[in-house]
Amino acid sequence: MPVGKNKMKKKVAFVVVQLGDDKLLFAEHYWDYGDSDWHEAWEFHRRGKNYIAKIVGRHPTYRFEREFLKVVKIDGDVYLNINSLEPGNFLDVWFAYYSARGHPLFHLKGKFRFVGLIEEHGVPLPPPKMQADWDEDDFVGVALLERVGETTILKAFKE
Repeated sequence: MPVGKNKMKKKVAFVVVQLGDDKLLFAEHYWDYGDSDWHEAWEFHRRGKNYIAKIVGRHPTYRFEREFLKVVKIDGDVYLNINSLEPGNFLDVWFAYYSARGHPLFHLKGKFRFVGLIEEHGVPLPPPKMQADWDEDDFVGVALLERVGETTILKAFKE
């Protein structure tokens, strides 16, 4: 369910699985530390706009220079390759549905700091109906993201 401005998430976590040499973030659902539940993230509708981008610096026009994480689809499930992420990286997260009039309804959006991969840390695996074609042997942990303000990111990239 899309969230309003009054329900901004402070900390969220995504399941991370190891498939081959790649660590992949399962992008369809996220764990909200605020209400201790799993929520839908990825918008599958054709008017959906979904991405997680690593902020790599400042941009004169768009404020931040970003590198988008590669989307990997396996058997209809959506993953993002997080091999390039290191703890402390800043991320721009955007999962939204756009109405016919062009108004965004956000599942999750904002600027986050990638805290790192942690072993469960009180985050249970998603219910079986939300799990994809991976089993618990592929489970690496969860990617913990902590919300930060734009001023924090601007200070980090101050020239």
